[in-house]
Formats: sequence, structure tokens, C-alpha cells
Amino acid sequence: MGEKFIYFFFPHSPPPSPQVMRVLEEPTAAAIAYGLHQKPNVHHILVYDFGGGTLDVSLLYVHEGFVTVEGIDGDDHLGGKFF
Repeated sequence: MGEKFIYFFFPHSPPPSPQVMRVLEEPTAAAIAYGLHQKPNVHHILVYDFGGGTLDVSLLYVHEGFVTVEGIDGDDHLGGKFF
């Protein structure tokens, strides 16, 4: 983790094809983007995404900077107009 890529697109050139390493659920990606896994003495992170139409929840376990997804769940009928 941590490598950043900048792609430049030129006319008549094929787009780059990055290698997909892992697909993350949105709450998991948000926790990593905020750097919560790098905070000292943080071992468990509960992230919820109460969005426009759904509720998504992720439980993460952090050990030595590595994140393990312990569980994910959600409700497609909780949020937005359903709330």
C-alpha cells in the first residue's frame, strides 16, 4: 500500500491497465483513506456509511499497520428516503 500512480493520457494511446490487488467495500476504503490504521493503540475500527439509500458497516482489525476485515454487513432499505 502507499504507491501512488499518476497517469497521463495522450491521444491515440491505449489507456494504462493497472493491476487490481484487492477490491474494498466503501467503509473499509474510507477507514484506510483517513489513516485510522496508522493511529497508535487502535486495534478495532467500526466504520458505518449511512448513505443516501443504504447502511453499510465494516468491522476492521488492525495489527502492526495491517488491516484485516473481520466482517461487513449492510441494509439496502435503511437510509435516504427509507429513514
